[in-house]
Amino acid sequence: MRRRLVLLVLAARVLATAALLVGPWTDDAAELAGWDASRFQAIHDAPGRPWIDHGVEYPPGSVALIELITVQVGESVFGEGVVGTQRLLVALSLVVDLGVAVVLERHRRDAGLAYLVLGTAVVPAGLLRFDLWAAACTAIGLIFLAQQNRKGRAHVMAVGGFALAVVAGAAIKISPGLLIAVALAVRKKTEAVVALVCGAFVAAGWLVWAGTDALTQVTSLRGAEGWHVESVPGSLLVLTGAGPARFEADAYRIGTLDDDLVLAGRVMTLLIVVGLGVLVHRRSRTPGMAASAAPLAMLGSTAALVLTAPLLSPQFLLWLTPAAALTWVGGHRRPTVFTAAAIALTALTLALFGPPGVDHPLAAAMLLVRDTLLIGIIGTCALDLRSSQPGCRAR
Repeated sequence: MRRRLVLLVLAARVLATAALLVGPWTDDAAELAGWDASRFQAIHDAPGRPWIDHGVEYPPGSVALIELITVQVGESVFGEGVVGTQRLLVALSLVVDLGVAVVLERHRRDAGLAYLVLGTAVVPAGLLRFDLWAAACTAIGLIFLAQQNRKGRAHVMAVGGFALAVVAGAAIKISPGLLIAVALAVRKKTEAVVALVCGAFVAAGWLVWAGTDALTQVTSLRGAEGWHVESVPGSLLVLTGAGPARFEADAYRIGTLDDDLVLAGRVMTLLIVVGLGVLVHRRSRTPGMAASAAPLAMLGSTAALVLTAPLLSPQFLLWLTPAAALTWVGGHRRPTVFTAAAIALTALTLALFGPPGVDHPLAAAMLLVRDTLLIGIIGTCALDLRSSQPGCRAR
């Protein structure tokens, strides 16, 4: 049974990759208009420096990857221009995805398989972007946090590896940066401080080079004015008849962003991260508990970040999968079941309606159910952390 499941999830990835590499809808630049690869190519081809001479909505890690991928296209076997960029991106993302599974499986049996199963439904969306790369950094960071009784060179390498994974991941997508709070919660202060200091240096260097307006471009998604139609406010606006959605900054959006509501979402995320951290901090007083507590805290914190964001693309749910896989093999099944359900419902909604059709009331209702499942992830992570504290009766 296990072997068949492995073959099934691998076959799904190979088929998705083949379709994106050789499918008749991806072999011409005009057919890729509006795809992420087209935007990546435009960033690379634009004269001058990103953020300074032309607006860029991506953080520095993503821009570095964009430059790396697009620079290597040329006359390569992948093709020229945006078509070559698309194919190279898909091929490398598949390697990253399978690499994460291998690393997790070596860390704990069945963790890699759980990761593959969880992400299968939305992996095509992940192959087209850098979210799998950020998930890889999350997985590596969690594995370093789980190491115990390290001394000397092994301790230095573990601290450095954790800091590198966190800083690189946060420079690509913000979610791996949550590992700093998780490290503090599990009493890995050295790891947290080193990652924070390194991250501060990288951020400072970026802002000195690109200017402070670069941060505004990233946080505002290049000046986008509407709610992403798949976000919680976006779905609510669809149901209240505020549509139709419009294509803005390479995504379908609706209504007008409310700065106070965006701030409230970020504050809510911060409160959830702190709350889960407190539960973990109490739990990690018990020897051996930190390794299982860290994935729970990371999973709940990431779910909060995704849920409260003004942009909620399907591939963002891949950020959840490494922590959810480790949570599953750690014996905490409820948060992982909620994660699987949220991913599956997201994929089903997109399969039925497609990105242009998510401003349909039924699609919006389905996405709100998905958002409820994300709340369920946060709640079950908190409950599992609390029920395993000293003095509390275990489930």
